[in-house]
Amino acid sequence: LFLSLIGDLPTPEASAALRVALAFLAPVSMAHASVHAASIARLCGTSTTSILGVAAIGLAEQAGVLLDEHAELLAWLETAEGAFPKRFEAVDEADRASTDRLRKAVAQTGFSVPELAANPTRDAALLCLLHRCGLKQRKQLEAAIVSARLPTAFAEAVTKRVVAFALYPTN
Repeated sequence: LFLSLIGDLPTPEASAALRVALAFLAPVSMAHASVHAASIARLCGTSTTSILGVAAIGLAEQAGVLLDEHAELLAWLETAEGAFPKRFEAVDEADRASTDRLRKAVAQTGFSVPELAANPTRDAALLCLLHRCGLKQRKQLEAAIVSARLPTAFAEAVTKRVVAFALYPTN
């Protein structure tokens, strides 16, 4: 993935750090619109190709929104001037705990991400990590996020039985 997005092979540390980032990005559930849409496609009996397409489009849109929400952070990462943007600091305990798990996993790789010391939100921490790995362009970030989440979104969607609308959670 790194080679296809950057054009060069990563250092062993960057490769290990990218694997950590992708693992933390991978989980998506029915609560995500992309998985929900792919599951509806499966219920309708569409092809595997169509399920993957629906999931990919939804995931790409979701990644775009995430990057839009973090535009200020991404701009700061390019210059690193001034303090870490306060609005991207974790405020709840669950977010702090997730970022702490990410920080510990990255530390095991030997890769340096100083921005993680600012106690960012989980999403902000992942974007900082991807940026440090060398994924700095929007298209690179979107591709990495979609690539990490597509297998999980597809797996979640195909667990649904075709035309099992009566069993579909519609609350």
